Formats: sequence, C-alpha cells, structure tokens
Amino acid sequence: MKIHAQLKIILFIAFALLLVGCGGGSSSSTPASTAVSSTPVSTTVSSTAASSTPVSSMAASSTAAKSSIAVISSSTAASSVAANTINISGAAVAKTADVVAVASLYENFGRFIAKINPVGRAWAAVDTGSVANEALPNADVELIKVFGGGKVEEPVDIGTVTTDDTGAYSIPNVEKVPASDGTDASFYYEVRVTKGALTLKTPTAADADVEANVSPETDLAAKILSDVVAVPGVDNPPLPSNKMVESVRELVLAEAANLTDDKSIEIPSPLSTGFDANSVAAANGLAANGGNAEKLFKAASFSAEEMALVNNVDATTEDTTGYINRVIREGCNQVQDDYLPQPIAEAFGEYFKAGNKLTATQIV
Repeated sequence: MKIHAQLKIILFIAFALLLVGCGGGSSSSTPASTAVSSTPVSTTVSSTAASSTPVSSMAASSTAAKSSIAVISSSTAASSVAANTINISGAAVAKTADVVAVASLYENFGRFIAKINPVGRAWAAVDTGSVANEALPNADVELIKVFGGGKVEEPVDIGTVTTDDTGAYSIPNVEKVPASDGTDASFYYEVRVTKGALTLKTPTAADADVEANVSPETDLAAKILSDVVAVPGVDNPPLPSNKMVESVRELVLAEAANLTDDKSIEIPSPLSTGFDANSVAAANGLAANGGNAEKLFKAASFSAEEMALVNNVDATTEDTTGYINRVIREGCNQVQDDYLPQPIAEAFGEYFKAGNKLTATQIV
C-alpha cells in the first residue's frame, strides 16, 4: 500500500530544521483568508397577456436576452481562462565577456553609451545576480516544461518572444504549474534565453504571476534541480515540491551572486569549452559549500524523496524509518545514525503508513 500523504508533516518539520536548525527559531503561520461572496440572483417572472404584447416586441426582448446570455457566457469563459494562467516576466543578464561576445556592433555601441550615462543601466536590479552582470538584449526566449521520473521535456508554444534593449522579457497567459504529486505528469518551467551560442536558464514553478530573472546564477539553480538533486536508489527521481523549486532559484541566485562578487567562485561561461561538465561540477560545489544553497539542495532532495515514498507501492516501514532518521539527522546537523531514537522512528513509520495523521505540535 502507498504511504499516506500525511508523511508530509514530517517533511514540513524537516524543512524548518534544515533552514533554521534544531536550536530554535520562530515560525509564524498566517492562514489564508478566503472570502466567499454570494450574490443572490433575483429573477422576476412576469405574466403578460399575449394580446397586450406585440409580437415584434417579444422578438426583440428574446434577442436581447440571448445577447445578454452570450455576453455573460463569454465573460465567464474569459475569467476561467485567466484564473488558470499566469504571466512570467523578468530580465536576462549575462557575464560582461559573454554579452560582448554575442553582441552586434550596434549593441556594443549601446553598451558604451550606457557606461557614459548610468541611467542606461537602470535595469540592473539587485535580484539579477552578480553586480558584474550586464543586460542581454535581443535574445530569443523559450519556455520548456521539465518533468520528473525521466520523462522527456516539452517546449511550450509561446510564439516569438525576445528580450528588449534592457534584457527584459514577458511571457503572458501560460498554464499554471500544478502542485507536484510525484508522478511524471508533474512539471516546472525553465525559461531559456538564447543568443548565438549563449544559452542561460531559470527554473520556475509559480502558481501566480512571477518575476523570474535569467542569469549565470539562475542557470546554476537549474543545474542543481536537474543534475544534482538525488533520491537514494532512484535513477530518475520525481520532482520536489513547487515551493522548493521557487526557493532553490531565489536562494541559489542570491548566494551564487554574493560568492561571485567576493571572488570566492567563478561560474563557468556557457561559451567555454567543457561548459556542461564544468557547470554541473560548479552546481555540485555550490550545493556542498555549507550555505543556503546546500540547505536548499538537501531540502529539495528530501522533497523529491518524499514524493517517491508516497507514490511507491512497495515502500516498507524500514524505508520510511530510514527517511525520517536521515531528515532529522540532516536538519539537526548530527553525525550519529539515530538522532531520533530508533523505536520512535519505527513507530512513526508504522503510524503514517497506516494512514494516520498528527499535527506538527503533537510530533514536536
């Protein structure tokens, strides 16, 4: 039987431990307030003698009613479409040397003007990576669905989208990313920006309009998700949760940018020889440097493993027990095998496998 999805409560606590640590920290939970508005529909039925109502008037009323219904139906359909789509936008930047290498003569002249006039560099927001990055104008933009479980990625038809002179792009009205359920139908998006031989990516699993900037740093985040996150014993692991994908992008972006600015790391250029192998090596290094990127890598790996456990019909109590022990051990930064006493871990495994549930407060 499948392990009950209430195992997620353990994962929730594990994420808190991974990101805050065992020593404490505070968390607040503000429940979402959902207001349900009910507007009564007032219907008046009028009885009118046929002799007092001309046929032409009745026909006009009928036509008007049909027209009104058509407008309402059209509006409802448009609202439904809007509710299921999001807009993805952001700015694309790259290393100065790479921007120069793929720029036209006109674009390089524009770069020169921008250096003279600092206003021309107003695009450089704090969340586009290293301060040395520059806008990547007139680049082609693609949107790709990335699946778990070894399923082949799929391009999304977004027409022709390019970055403008400031590197900005916008992709309107694309399908919302559904909540990851551990099956190969789950996906997240990669926004890929290409100019000449230069390609950079950023991952996003947003369920609302999102600003997803593309940079050498977010390219590393994409590599961590696609090539570094791993599940023991699973060759093609399922995807981590959508919130994990979003967190990996934002925290890896910030950390890699800081390390780059401090000259602690140098992100390989996509135009360099051996880039694929070198970038995966850089992503692995960033995922093991002890900072936020490592915490997010571990959290994303545990998230993917939780998805694999929940959907594995052959999962045993031992599998669940081992998972719980490793999550808590990693979260509390302990080296011993059983930071959580083994009998308690085994009891947790049996309890959740049977479909029971506990609150976070009860577990703590």
